[in-house]
Amino acid sequence: MKNRLLLIGLIVFFSAITVSAQSISIPITISDNAASPNSQLLYLGVDTSASDGIDLGLGETELPPMPPTGNFEARLLLPSFSGSLASRIDYRYGTKMQTGEIEYRLRYQKHTSASSINVGWELPANATGVLKDVATNGVVINITMQGSGSFTVINPSAFNQLKLYITYTSLSFPVTISDNAASPNSATLYFGLHPEATDGIDLDLGESELPPMPPSGNFEARMLLPAFSGAVASYKDFRNGTSFTNEAYEYRLRYQKHSSATSITIAWSLPSNIIGVLKDVATNGVVINVTMLGSGSYTVTNPNSFNQVKLFVSRKTEPILEYPITISDNASSPNSTTLSFGLHPEATDSVDLDLG
Repeated sequence: MKNRLLLIGLIVFFSAITVSAQSISIPITISDNAASPNSQLLYLGVDTSASDGIDLGLGETELPPMPPTGNFEARLLLPSFSGSLASRIDYRYGTKMQTGEIEYRLRYQKHTSASSINVGWELPANATGVLKDVATNGVVINITMQGSGSFTVINPSAFNQLKLYITYTSLSFPVTISDNAASPNSATLYFGLHPEATDGIDLDLGESELPPMPPSGNFEARMLLPAFSGAVASYKDFRNGTSFTNEAYEYRLRYQKHSSATSITIAWSLPSNIIGVLKDVATNGVVINVTMLGSGSYTVTNPNSFNQVKLFVSRKTEPILEYPITISDNASSPNSTTLSFGLHPEATDSVDLDLG
């Protein structure tokens, strides 16, 4: 009997661990400045099993009505934000590759000895936020949230609710591979960056390991994961990072045409600040060396010989506006020096050593 109870306990324990790993979980700390300060930690985010209601499996529990005025309290109002449904936790449906804006709602009240409420946050690299008061819809309180930060509401009795808009971003770009068979075949692959990605298979980012390539004559397209040997492949490949830099990330495309086709076309759609280069593996870019900007495509006319291409992706370097000024004197041996001024998208008001 004891062993049976222990087994049940372990099942419950590990089940709790399983459901507690949300796709994205963001802590929000609400506190007041009472003589003995009060504080409450809230969590919001997204999860693949979440709904707009109470999700018990994700740790959400329905709270009773707000306590009497003068008692500290902080909570999240769930949609439709009427106040009838509230929890310390509010997860909405989404994945780690979530994109777009989701509105959450904070409700709080200070202790009778306090005069203000402080809202603190810790946002991941792939999320930004905006705090807006409900009373004036952001006319009085309209605060941008990024990384770690806080904001103090100095009149919390008048402004006791805040709209919290979280915008999730995902660096995920499609590449479509197709052939020109009598009945054309096509597959869309995805590559990009995520702060939690690895060079291996990241199941929670939608990557899944594929079986070996099908027999020749069957259409297939995939991404080979590092070290690009072909042993590990997926239809998606995300690498660790939050933004592309001047140092290129290398991805690898592997494809084969249908037996009735003669060519493979690679199509892409990149944002304006990203540039890509396609190079064939067989000759390391001697035969295929194509710059990828915006939306475009390239057709491989001999895909049996060139069945893999390297895809190098980096940040597009913006033009630098630089103007020279030459200063000289009229000494018997004239002295001269040239100064430069201008504009650069990465410049600051301080000394930028990397800009020279």
